Amino acid sequence: TNLAATPAAWDEMFSIIDSVSFGLNLDPSHLVWLMIDPERVVREYAAKLFHVHAKDLEIDRDGLYRNGTISLGMGWQVPRLPGLGEVRWDRFVAALYRAGYDGVVSVDQAAIKGSRRSNPATYTGLLDPIRKAFAKANGVKPALFSANSEGACPVCNGAGVIYTDLGFLATFESICEEC
Repeated sequence: TNLAATPAAWDEMFSIIDSVSFGLNLDPSHLVWLMIDPERVVREYAAKLFHVHAKDLEIDRDGLYRNGTISLGMGWQVPRLPGLGEVRWDRFVAALYRAGYDGVVSVDQAAIKGSRRSNPATYTGLLDPIRKAFAKANGVKPALFSANSEGACPVCNGAGVIYTDLGFLATFESICEEC
């Protein structure tokens, strides 16, 4: 749970922790669903911007109508790649530039269709020709170059991590030692 999601919370935190080493990891997609203007945040908190995530969000208006804001985004938040959602990237980047931000802007995305393995390369089919090329060069089946089929690690099934359900605690995630 992110307790530091609003300007009011940030102001309180910064009044308590008055340090040049304490700042914001800004994700404009979070601001969209909270109905907070990302450009204004950049203007007002320019000196406290340490990192920026380039994530986007679409608001499903019918889902919002049906579920309301009290649902905290459930049923109406749709994660999108940058430029495919509601963040006005031209204005947001211009605001960062005007504010003098010269830090990292990391491009990130949430899982498409809810799968841990989904990403833009698999979703768009970009990996299929790459798998075929590797298979042809090595004289094997393309499935051996997929983490979702024959090429998957037998221990973690190609996830790269092992999830351990601890029942009464949160699920524990550890890196697969095999792959």
